[in-house]
Amino acid sequence: MTRLPSRQLQRPNPKANRIARMQRLEFGQHQGDEMRLVGLRHGGWCARVKQPSRMGEGGWRFDVVGLRQHAEKQRAEYFDEDAINAKECEIAYNATLMALLWDAVATKNARGLPFGENPKTGDARFSGSLASLVGLEAAMQAHDAQAIDLAIQTINTLHAVILLFGGIPLMYYGNATGMLNDVVYLADPDKADDNRWVHRYDFDWDEAAKRKQPGTVENRIFCAIKKLIAVRKALFAFADFDNRQLLSVSNPNLLVYLRTEPKMHQNKVLVVANFNTEPQTLQMDDLGSAILFPRHIATDLVTVTDLQLTDRSITVPARGFLWLKEA
Repeated sequence: MTRLPSRQLQRPNPKANRIARMQRLEFGQHQGDEMRLVGLRHGGWCARVKQPSRMGEGGWRFDVVGLRQHAEKQRAEYFDEDAINAKECEIAYNATLMALLWDAVATKNARGLPFGENPKTGDARFSGSLASLVGLEAAMQAHDAQAIDLAIQTINTLHAVILLFGGIPLMYYGNATGMLNDVVYLADPDKADDNRWVHRYDFDWDEAAKRKQPGTVENRIFCAIKKLIAVRKALFAFADFDNRQLLSVSNPNLLVYLRTEPKMHQNKVLVVANFNTEPQTLQMDDLGSAILFPRHIATDLVTVTDLQLTDRSITVPARGFLWLKEA
């Protein structure tokens, strides 16, 4: 593989970033909900992403979520009539969540390339594989075991969010094994002018085979995501029936939402994601009307362990997540 040289994504326009953060969840389950995640950036790095009219440009497409059926008029407005008439395969996706997730985890160690830059506004999409964008490529080049662990945890947490957020979670090929960027496309005159090929090269089956070797990066990511998918399939609360409730909490580093079984509302799963590089605490009293865990015990569905909530708080690991239900 031919790797990208060390390169950092552009520092964004703060105003444009605030606008992206405060966009409403246009294609989410609750159109009136806002994601109040102000203050999630650490180190000041993020990508300026405006809601595109269609998908396919950026490499961050693994976290496209929120597919919804809309009236014909709404679909035509979103995709434009030419695409509708041509019967192209298009998907309405949650661009706001996509931008927020990137905003929350972007660091100076991201390895990516600006794409579709607007010279007047400075806005741009970006190309790059998930693993490279969240710092795994830089960590492996530096042989930094701690940074590798953090990047893997970030990858797992992002998948944990999209798997339970609602809609249809889509995974870009190679993300489940930590596929890195490759600039081999530069040698092909037909591809050299389009840097999206940095994450669209032929699937490397030799690298992917490492997913079967315990202890490898590929194995750690693949096994973790495989387990998350298995847990998701086992619980009816994760079926998509407009049954997600975003919860506002005092800790700005946490994304918290509730999934509820459609016919048995007492069965709930609390999803908590920590986008800070340090452990964070969730105060249960912040959840207000969402009365949870009255016996002060919660079960982590992924690790299948019980957590004691004696002080009505939960500690979430650095860049980690929890899927919690009543014990």
